[in-house]
Amino acid sequence: MSDIKSFNVLVFSVAIFIATGCNNTEETPALNETEKRSVEDLIESWSEYYNNAQFDALSELFTEDAVLFRPDSPPIEFESRDEIAEYYEYDPPLETTFYRTGEEIKIYNDTATAIGIWGVKDDEGPSVEGHYVFILKKKENEWLIHRNMYNVDWRRDDG
Repeated sequence: MSDIKSFNVLVFSVAIFIATGCNNTEETPALNETEKRSVEDLIESWSEYYNNAQFDALSELFTEDAVLFRPDSPPIEFESRDEIAEYYEYDPPLETTFYRTGEEIKIYNDTATAIGIWGVKDDEGPSVEGHYVFILKKKENEWLIHRNMYNVDWRRDDG
């Protein structure tokens, strides 16, 4: 199995394991829709802060002990929001726009999953796309990104 396929299987297996391992999966429809909207708002804020290089604000969307799982790299286990901001400042977005599509959000008590497609586009269209999984935790009545996993599917050769 290729490294990318192995990573995809791992990412989705971990997300499903965590999501199904929660004790009470019964949902109250009205409450669930409110919670889903809160998660959607958080992810929208992530995109806005990333696109505008507002990395201090971006880091506030994460738990202090967030972990980032990147393709072909060991996980990054953060110990503070300052570390998260420094990570994104080190590799800021270029003349591109980050976007997301096709989100599926599930709420399980104080844990949520958001799965979708992400991409980066410029004037010539998408250059990179992939899938992502956010695992979120609700802390003090606020949703925060606890785990961020993604893969990369290069769309065009800029070389």
